[in-house]
Amino acid sequence: MSDLSLRPGLRLGPYPQRLDQPAQRRRKAPESRGARGRHCRPQAVVSEIRRWDSVLQKYDDRALDAVVRELRARLVRRGLSDDLIRETFAIVREVAGRALGMRHSDDQLAAGWLVLQGRFVEMPTGTGKTFATSLPACTAAMAGVPVHVVTADDGLAERDRERLRPLYQRLGLTSACVVAGMAAELRRDAYAADIAHTTSRHLARDYLHDRLEMGGDPGNLGLQYRQIQQRLNGGGAGVLLLRGLCFAIIDEADTVLVDQAQVPAVPGNPAGSGESPAGRGDESAPEPDFDKVIVAPVGEASPACRASLCYQNFFGRYLHLGGTASTLTEVAAELARVYGVEVVATAARRRARPAAPRASTYRDDSDRQGGLIARVVHLRQARRPVLICTRSPAEAEQVGAWLRQKRIDHRLVDTTPDPEASGPEAQSDAVTIVVCAAVRVSSIELDETFSTCDGLHVISLGLPGSRRLERRLRELAAARGGSMESILSLQDSDLRAWCSPVLLGFLAGRYASGKPLRGVFARLLPRLAQRARARDRRRRREALLKSDPDTG
Repeated sequence: MSDLSLRPGLRLGPYPQRLDQPAQRRRKAPESRGARGRHCRPQAVVSEIRRWDSVLQKYDDRALDAVVRELRARLVRRGLSDDLIRETFAIVREVAGRALGMRHSDDQLAAGWLVLQGRFVEMPTGTGKTFATSLPACTAAMAGVPVHVVTADDGLAERDRERLRPLYQRLGLTSACVVAGMAAELRRDAYAADIAHTTSRHLARDYLHDRLEMGGDPGNLGLQYRQIQQRLNGGGAGVLLLRGLCFAIIDEADTVLVDQAQVPAVPGNPAGSGESPAGRGDESAPEPDFDKVIVAPVGEASPACRASLCYQNFFGRYLHLGGTASTLTEVAAELARVYGVEVVATAARRRARPAAPRASTYRDDSDRQGGLIARVVHLRQARRPVLICTRSPAEAEQVGAWLRQKRIDHRLVDTTPDPEASGPEAQSDAVTIVVCAAVRVSSIELDETFSTCDGLHVISLGLPGSRRLERRLRELAAARGGSMESILSLQDSDLRAWCSPVLLGFLAGRYASGKPLRGVFARLLPRLAQRARARDRRRRREALLKSDPDTG
């Protein structure tokens, strides 16, 4: 691949983006996004990168800084050729060791290479996906490509940027974070950095703002003229926020591209007006409300909204797209069909095979409560930390009340779904209750005393939101030497919504009270409900994509 096809300039203009029809983009094969080196095995690339270790480790800090400056000049001049990418990965790895105290592992090197080739890479939970994405982010940024690192919420964006800032600074790169509450000028300055950490919500909204300001596609020369004219006039309202859609690296790609793609992004209207400032030509018009993004189910967007765009079409406009996640296999076909990007599993991902979760399904909610309390008491006696995952704040409070009645010590965290929550700590010999939708599963950490215990036991109270979420919970437990189970009831709202009432009534009358259901139906019931719900959500995403005016 070459950065000349990605960065702003004479060839692509000041605001690069894909302008072909969305239907054409989706029909193209995964390698159409510039995934050169497709047949080059990542293991061979890793071996070549590691050959630089003995050379780079001999340099003192001053000499290494000089190497970085010289490499950056070559990247800007020659572009992202395969040999330069390998050399850059080796140098970024060495700089990370000195700036952050940790070097990229072989799996992280392979994942970073694949992301830069335009792939979605599946890595096991807890193997450093965010650290792996620093390799392609830094490499592209050193070549002059504006990089957007996209994650699920503001808290994670700020955390990741702070953790990687010493690496960025040592490489001579600027970085910034775009979060809620930032004024237009601050957002524009943040996007002007070499690497901008933000969320899909902010990116899509700011892109729609730019599209409204452009008033259609005025062409590269027209757009360039308008930007120069606006700068001469002192900036302010009407100036574009982004530098185009060049390269997006998506952390937790399934969350951003699938789970958050259920509704379209719609920019907030300027205060007191349903018109675009650009449409009126009024330079004194108020700025759009940057603290608010309106989203609506399919077909229910407000008529006052001046633009809307589904996330599928928005990310399809990036010239280059890649990312990582721990659960991509289940949605690989959809990602390839919608975004034209292939899913590849790292060697560590292929080795990771956590045991299937145990599922206990009770006849009614009362029996489920008794089964949960019995399991918690047993695990407490074994001095194992327990993480109970609930589906709503109300359910979390209810479980807390059950445990208080039995005088079982516990912690209740994230009872209000907070999009900026980054995850609690699960302490040894403790019961922790979380709202699963409110935390990033991979960010749940254990305290140091956990090493003396048998392992974390995760209990999903009710049907996990998806098979991907269930697999994350399994891997979270397995990564800490533990186990995972689900405790359900035939009265569970999810089972009643997605399973036949006749089947549920048959099972309820067949088994005795207080005992979990056994047999083939008990094992298949959660799977049938999850598949039915997954089909419904996929159809909703497809309907949203078809209804989007931007879809060709």
